[in-house]
Amino acid sequence: MLAAALVWALLRLWERSLARALVSPLDSAAVGGTVKSGRFDFLAPRGPIGAVARRDLRYWRRDPRRLIQLLAVIVVPVFMFAPGLAQGMSQGSNFAVDFAAVLGGVIVASTLAWSISYDGSALWMQVLSGVTGREDRIGRCWSVTIVTAPYLLVVLFGSLFLTGDWQLLPGLIGALITAFGSSLGVGSLVGALWQQAMPAPGGNVFSRGSGTTAENFLGSMIAMIAPIVLTAPNLALAIVSWWKPWAGWAAIVVGLVIGSLACWAGVRLGGRHLDNHWPEVLNKVKETHA
Repeated sequence: MLAAALVWALLRLWERSLARALVSPLDSAAVGGTVKSGRFDFLAPRGPIGAVARRDLRYWRRDPRRLIQLLAVIVVPVFMFAPGLAQGMSQGSNFAVDFAAVLGGVIVASTLAWSISYDGSALWMQVLSGVTGREDRIGRCWSVTIVTAPYLLVVLFGSLFLTGDWQLLPGLIGALITAFGSSLGVGSLVGALWQQAMPAPGGNVFSRGSGTTAENFLGSMIAMIAPIVLTAPNLALAIVSWWKPWAGWAAIVVGLVIGSLACWAGVRLGGRHLDNHWPEVLNKVKETHA
């Protein structure tokens, strides 16, 4: 009961903090108008990147379709806690609980991959304003990080509090860095290459629009599998750190290298593809909302 209460309290704390950040006033300006600053404006940079990030943050709160995506990131790690809470913290159930945050980091790729597909007519205005593909990719990575990273850190430390496996902390941090950075990179590239059919705004969030299902399936598979493959070396190091503490610290170094390179490559390649194919992307997004 105490463990269940702890998980519930951590989730409520994250939910309240996130809601407070998302409802705070964001930069908005009209011709002849003034900009109203909120206390959380510092979370997004100024310029085109910050504009994309702040717009995406508003969508996370106001668009039920995006909330369904966020729910997956929230619920899946919690399911990993179920065996440990039901059976007591045995050696077998500890493993699932300890790696819950890493699994959540992998799911972030699917959350980011289809971000652009939800934009509809707003994407036309963004392109006409001169925002580059690279700025679009970085802005969306920024908003996803603001929304999901605090929660995953809460899950990471909460899981170790429940299991007591603090010797795994360095290795799990390294694995989470790899999973999250790889997800940002893979999601940025997949989202630029393919636009998935999405339910219409205000419609049934579980319905699907029209689109090429083969491309959607391929993009979804890449978004799910690629972060796992990239995170595998760090998962191995994290497991070895149970017996060899040095492996945990090595996992942090490896995580920073792989996560940073994957994120950089995904943003760069995805941004370049958007710059070269904006007309096709705009047309595809229009089709998915038809």
